[in-house]
Amino acid sequence: TMKNTFYFSLDIVKSGTGKDNKFFIEGYAATKDLDRQGDIIVLDALEHAAAGLLEFGNTVFFNHDYNRCVGRLDEVKVDDVGLWVKIYISQWEEELRKKIEEGIIGKFSIGGRVMEGERVQPTEAQRRFNLKTRPTEAVKVISRMELFEVSVVGLPANAHAEFAHKSLCKALEDM
Repeated sequence: TMKNTFYFSLDIVKSGTGKDNKFFIEGYAATKDLDRQGDIIVLDALEHAAAGLLEFGNTVFFNHDYNRCVGRLDEVKVDDVGLWVKIYISQWEEELRKKIEEGIIGKFSIGGRVMEGERVQPTEAQRRFNLKTRPTEAVKVISRMELFEVSVVGLPANAHAEFAHKSLCKALEDM
């Protein structure tokens, strides 16, 4: 059986503080890549879940801790790579802002519920999703889901995410 809840993590691509002391981060919170947990989320599932996320799940947490609200989801869009988000980090989260600036914290993770999905054998998954390497076990393909939240995390589930140190530093210099 497929698990009903999941977490899927990616890098923060840009961050910075504006003249008004507002601190924003942005990047892909989810992509169509195979993650470390053996999940692939199809773009159609992200597209359908995105609207509800902005409307009902716009509080951002730290490490999926619902007692640690750290920001607000301001923008969500889905393109051919995945789910792009822009998040405001609260001025009360000075330590988190500093850790993001230093590159210590630099990942996003999503939390939600699987509504529909299937298990696909490794060879079939590699062929269907054009994976560079053959997975070692069956892949869970998520075709419909509900997104509850986006978190800022230290440890991501998505191994394909590239940490953008240069982009992060440039964004900080520009602002």
